[in-house]
Amino acid sequence: MDTVLVVGGAGAVGSQLCGALHTAGYDVVCMDLMAAEDAYSLRHLMSSPSFQYVRHSATHPFRANCKYIYYFASLTDSLISNIERPVEVLKTEWLGVMNALEVARQNEATLIYGSSSSVYSYRNGDYNVVFPSAHAKTAAESMCYSYHKEYDVDVKVARVFETYGTGMSHDDQRIIPRLVVAALQNSDIIIRGSRTQQRTFCWVGDVVRGVMALAEGLRGSHSFEVLNFGGTESITLEELAHKIVGMTNSRSRITYEPRSSVAMPAKIADLTQSEKRLGWHPEVTLNEGLSRIIEYLDKRLKMEASIYKCESWIEFY
Repeated sequence: MDTVLVVGGAGAVGSQLCGALHTAGYDVVCMDLMAAEDAYSLRHLMSSPSFQYVRHSATHPFRANCKYIYYFASLTDSLISNIERPVEVLKTEWLGVMNALEVARQNEATLIYGSSSSVYSYRNGDYNVVFPSAHAKTAAESMCYSYHKEYDVDVKVARVFETYGTGMSHDDQRIIPRLVVAALQNSDIIIRGSRTQQRTFCWVGDVVRGVMALAEGLRGSHSFEVLNFGGTESITLEELAHKIVGMTNSRSRITYEPRSSVAMPAKIADLTQSEKRLGWHPEVTLNEGLSRIIEYLDKRLKMEASIYKCESWIEFY
């Protein structure tokens, strides 16, 4: 079977992508900076002969013999990274994507770049200059197009909107895992910014299904494709918080704070082209997805807590 390389394969989307590709019969090479023993969502794959885990930074050159490259190594969705490590955010996109494009060029492979909705903020001029996400993603998309135009590299761009699901860490600071963990711990749930702003969220499995369809369904067309992948059910953060509190039977209080001056505005995906080109639309409802991630994060939290418990004793002589 063909070999695929998933760059950033230990992340929330990347880990689920590795699993789906492995299930589909591909030989999967996962490349990530995370230590293998910390890649919780990939533990079920580690012993498989058709799965290989490589610890390496995409910002340094690498070689690979593969048919597909999925680039999902990104720090741009982390507010902390954008504030505290902006240079690393930019390097991961610019240098990492260029290195991946060179591998795709050498192998005549298809590269699928995981972009985000932040590119729309940049184009609309609705951004804060100290927040590098929009610049990083837009520049990386331009590099992808340039490699396609000059070297005929087969590149597809998946603009992924707000995503959630299994594979996320219990300390992930994106909205849904942050609210779920707070609710499970009966801590205050903090909503920053407008209570009434509409948001959409897409289950990670639906995103993975769309990204794989983008790679395989349009392979060989050598057309530069850019498609959106996101949710369709609009909900305000206040409604989301109340829903999560109810589903977890939590005693959490919901509190409100002003939005950070560097926070990116939310965008709702236009899925017209994704449906037209791939027949793709999200299938997992918000209620179903929330139920799944609540169960998943509850297990993660209990597992983390059990590490520090000592239920036996030992004597040394």
